[in-house]
Amino acid sequence: MARRIPEDLIDRVRQSVDIIDVIGEYVHLRRVGRSYVGLCPFHSERTPSFTVSREKQVYHCFGCQAGGTVIHFLMAIDGITFQEAVRKLAARSGIPVPDVQEDEEESGYSEKRRDALRAYELAAKWYQHLLLNTVYGRPGRTYLEKRRISTTTAHDFQLGLAPASRDSLMAFLERRGLDPVFLMEIGLGATGEHGRYDRFRNRLMFPIWDGQGRVVAFGGRVLGRGEPKYLNSPETPLFHKGRHLYPWHKARSALRKTRRAFLLEGYMDVVAMHQAGFTAAVASLGTALTEEQARMLKHNVDEVIVVYDGDDAGRRAAVRAGLLLQGVGVTAKAVRLPPGMDPDDLLREKGPEAMKRVLEQETMSLTAFRLADLRDRRSLANAEDRVSFLQEALNVLADEESAVEAETHLQSLSSEFHISLEALRHDLDETRQRQTLTRDKHGNKWNTNIDPATGPQVNHYPPHVAAERQMLTSMLLDPGAARQVEEVVADEFCVESHAVLAAHLYRYYGDGGTADPTAFLETVDDPAVRSVVTSLIMEHERRRDQGRAGWSLEDCFATWRLARYEDALRQVRESFDEAARAGRFEEMYRLQEQMKSLREEIDALKNHQGVFSQSRTEGGIR
Repeated sequence: MARRIPEDLIDRVRQSVDIIDVIGEYVHLRRVGRSYVGLCPFHSERTPSFTVSREKQVYHCFGCQAGGTVIHFLMAIDGITFQEAVRKLAARSGIPVPDVQEDEEESGYSEKRRDALRAYELAAKWYQHLLLNTVYGRPGRTYLEKRRISTTTAHDFQLGLAPASRDSLMAFLERRGLDPVFLMEIGLGATGEHGRYDRFRNRLMFPIWDGQGRVVAFGGRVLGRGEPKYLNSPETPLFHKGRHLYPWHKARSALRKTRRAFLLEGYMDVVAMHQAGFTAAVASLGTALTEEQARMLKHNVDEVIVVYDGDDAGRRAAVRAGLLLQGVGVTAKAVRLPPGMDPDDLLREKGPEAMKRVLEQETMSLTAFRLADLRDRRSLANAEDRVSFLQEALNVLADEESAVEAETHLQSLSSEFHISLEALRHDLDETRQRQTLTRDKHGNKWNTNIDPATGPQVNHYPPHVAAERQMLTSMLLDPGAARQVEEVVADEFCVESHAVLAAHLYRYYGDGGTADPTAFLETVDDPAVRSVVTSLIMEHERRRDQGRAGWSLEDCFATWRLARYEDALRQVRESFDEAARAGRFEEMYRLQEQMKSLREEIDALKNHQGVFSQSRTEGGIR
């Protein structure tokens, strides 16, 4: 990992931001004691296990074990390099960062990434120029006029036009020093039996941005005849379709302010909604909503209103999206648009006020939407049809977690179909027993040991493991403790990951490092080691919240020695038994003396004041 940016500048950048503010732009955090907790953005969960310390400026997930500083968080969440993360934070604080040399491996990666970003940015500007300023853009401008998209909105969304010519974009970018083969690798061009050609031709172009507002892909709508109607960029190192929402960087502030999102299907729907003032609108890039996109929404909003097309396909897709959103723990609702209309149609034909009324009056719970859709698709002409409808309705209600809403719908069905409420309740109970509800089980999978009222709990460890963790915590906070541990324990920790971390700390302090866990973390490349560090910090914070002190180093050393002596005693006893079976009496005598000596050491350590009184009452350091 490159770190050619001066260390003092990295420290200045890191100290200029608050990790709570930065992570709070991605994760909804609430305060619990000294720390803040939220749903982890790196794995799916229902109970918060993601913990952030303002005092120590680190984060740790007790579920997936992700952890680090604010720089590591940006690297992981945005998929950027160390230097890119530092520059992003520096720009946020107005701190200039000079150009620096990078390590060879990262330099090659970063150079390709920079070239790809440059290519997409140049392509976006070229497409936009053609649309707004040239004769080639006339078909695109005519299309936008029909859709009542203003020039201001076209500028704001960087809409563009890909001409019908074979390789105009490739030629344009090649003249600016970009290799045609590279352009094909990143999805802007392709090759066939007649040579190279632009991937997008005769299309209205929608730039797709990453979370930082950089163009990383395109969606293109064909102008006139042609298939497919919409074409997206292929998957590249910059772009993974299932990880982006359109236009995420524009909508994110509105999402966090309102805690509500409007989920749409198409680019033009979103553009029209934003133009009409509904700036919390996003779309899933013309494809079915993915779990990762659902988690992106969950970490930023409390409620998602699905506003898909009013036809049968749109309603079925809305149900699928709503169920996926519910599955990751977000409240999902849906809107019934007039049949055959999409959001863009409604805005164009009836205006923003009509859309506002529809969103206010036609938004319903996902269960109500599913029941209404089911009713529209089923015939109720005879008794058999009605029974079939009721059974499907009960299947829908079996998914409803709210007893009040389920009961409300049962009462409506009872009244409409003249069936006793008791009979419907009985059948609903049986339906629930038969079904395996598709709920998020990741909380159990990750074994996060979370109390929702108090936040993440600290694991219980065997006494010798707890003692090693306390030693390492002391080392993180005090160079003197590190020297003591190095003299007594050196590298002979019982747990391998503890030995690795200790080696990092010995080297860090040997190089003149200060007792700053955050600064130390910036020197650690291995995520597993960072995870141990951040878990130790969070455990330390937790003990402070509970008013409990950790063990002294003397107690830790005694407990560590006791574990080693007990292990040695087991090994000597095994050797003694083997010598006895073989009749090696002299060896038995020697081993018996060793066992006697080890037992004396063990007894002395057990009598050490405080070691076992704490380990028995607390089950180790918590």
